[in-house]
Amino acid sequence: MKLKQTTTPTKIELQAMATIAKTAYPFPRYRWNLRDYEKRVDGTNIFILARKGNGILGEAVVNPKHSKHAAFLEDIQVRKDAQGKGIGKALLHAAERATKKARKKYLQLDTFQRNRRAIAFYTLQGFNITGLMETDTRVSEAGLRIIMQKEL
Repeated sequence: MKLKQTTTPTKIELQAMATIAKTAYPFPRYRWNLRDYEKRVDGTNIFILARKGNGILGEAVVNPKHSKHAAFLEDIQVRKDAQGKGIGKALLHAAERATKKARKKYLQLDTFQRNRRAIAFYTLQGFNITGLMETDTRVSEAGLRIIMQKEL
């Protein structure tokens, strides 16, 4: 597996990311689609792709301009058939390196309260819960968002 970092992913890479999100994310209403990924191609956001051959196994999107001191992990997904093989950890560590390179002290993220697997994963990687945020009140499937942060 190789990691590719870019601010300008190709249309094919964006389509692959949207396909991964369609199958990997546990809360259907909150899955990113192709348009969501395309909106983030602004020359600022950093796209990290885990590639094997011509295929994309996973992706992460980092917003290095989230705040004065922090970058924000906008998205991280691993293809279902590639989960449990260290790809998410590799993507997260690459996101941390991109955050440091952007001279930010913290990497922040949020995940849904019901996504226990993600919370456990981020906690094992050194992230701490720093707050809660309500989601759209019309949607109850995912619950509150947990805000997490890691000092780098």
